[in-house]
Amino acid sequence: MNKIFLICSIFALLISFVLTTPGVVSNVVTGQQCCNSRQVFNPSTQYCCAGIVGIINTATDTDQCCGNRPLRTNEICCNGRPFTQTGNLQCCGSSTINPTTQQCCGSTAFTTASQKCCDNGAIIPIARECCGTSGMNAGQQCCGNVGFDPATSTCCSFVQNGVTQNRVATGTGSCCGTNTQTVGVGQLCCPSADASNARIVTSAEGTLQCCGSSTFNPITQRCCPTSDFNAVVLVPPTGVNNPTCCTNGRTASLYDPEIRTCCTDTGASVAIDSDLGRTACCGTTAYDPEYQSCCSSRVVCGNQCCGNNGFWTQTEICCGGTVHQIINGFDSCCGSQPYNDETHVCCSGRLWEKVSSWVRGQCCADFYYNPDYRICCGATTVTNPDLNAAPVGQQFVRCGDTCCGTSGYFADFQKCCGGRIFDTDAGNSFQCCGASVYDTDDLTKLCCCDTTDSVVTFPECA
Repeated sequence: MNKIFLICSIFALLISFVLTTPGVVSNVVTGQQCCNSRQVFNPSTQYCCAGIVGIINTATDTDQCCGNRPLRTNEICCNGRPFTQTGNLQCCGSSTINPTTQQCCGSTAFTTASQKCCDNGAIIPIARECCGTSGMNAGQQCCGNVGFDPATSTCCSFVQNGVTQNRVATGTGSCCGTNTQTVGVGQLCCPSADASNARIVTSAEGTLQCCGSSTFNPITQRCCPTSDFNAVVLVPPTGVNNPTCCTNGRTASLYDPEIRTCCTDTGASVAIDSDLGRTACCGTTAYDPEYQSCCSSRVVCGNQCCGNNGFWTQTEICCGGTVHQIINGFDSCCGSQPYNDETHVCCSGRLWEKVSSWVRGQCCADFYYNPDYRICCGATTVTNPDLNAAPVGQQFVRCGDTCCGTSGYFADFQKCCGGRIFDTDAGNSFQCCGASVYDTDDLTKLCCCDTTDSVVTFPECA
């Protein structure tokens, strides 16, 4: 009881102080609070609005802020702006409206007798329907931002320069790019990567088909695509039963896949006789994938690549671009070195011999360590200077039970605040305040505006 009386007596003598420099701790008056990171205030007699502290006028002020001052009893607050309330005014954005004659469209006022508000925020005459910014006539449908008559026109969507656009086309058929007419009876639409190059063509008796933006006769011709929308029309050579396209995306030719292989690269497309098992391609060269590989655009021996060379995975291993023979169980790689994972461990490209007495040996960056006596923090290992904690003959000991940045510490007796370690007594009363620590049981201490990542103190928090 005497201790409580003493604390209350001390609080009764304290005065408030203004905070200007974070990083210091001081005494505070009971009931005071922080107002931003630079000052304190007494909420029973003062207000804090938008970082401004002032004296409350109990005759006119409410307990709500409007901007940087209290809202008065005869006012309404619209987006931080106070207005004197006359009648039944309501807020509309940062202004006011009279709800008997006006409504709010988004944050803009409009007259209800002659206007209407659309879902897109447009305000249009009351006789029109919502479409775009100016609306449309009754009976029309909306196409993007304009109205159209569906009995005579069609709304067409197309992509141009990566942007989806809409356009009204005359007619009730299907759309074709940016054409202002729709596709009619006996016509075809041949598309293009550029919607403005799409073409409407006439197909006599339906015999023609599109080949890119051109047409071809599938009975006598073949269409070989060279890109998404581009293609070339070719006439099959005599004697080819199943003419197939061989294309690299820019050029094309026809070949018989039963006796030839199509090999392409960025410069050419070539059909090569597929004898001797050469059924795979390396650029424009055919090879046998059972005994050969394509490494860096070269045909080499081996069933896999190791850099620019081939190797046989049954008897060899590729480590860092170098081929090694698999001997004595060296079938794993550590950088460019082969090793036996039963006897060694690889830590970030560095080889270590396993220690049989370490049941739980682990890697910490490129270091091999025993986690029973050490802790890995960040990319380094740290040790506890208390050698008494280690068994006889053990070189390294445990450094705490938790990491603080790249250092270790004991969570029961230490605190990690902002990457710094502080010694504390047993118990949970010590807490972080930014990069410092303070005792929450000390009722004369206050962590004011912790968002500054520092501890502040009074009375020196000027």
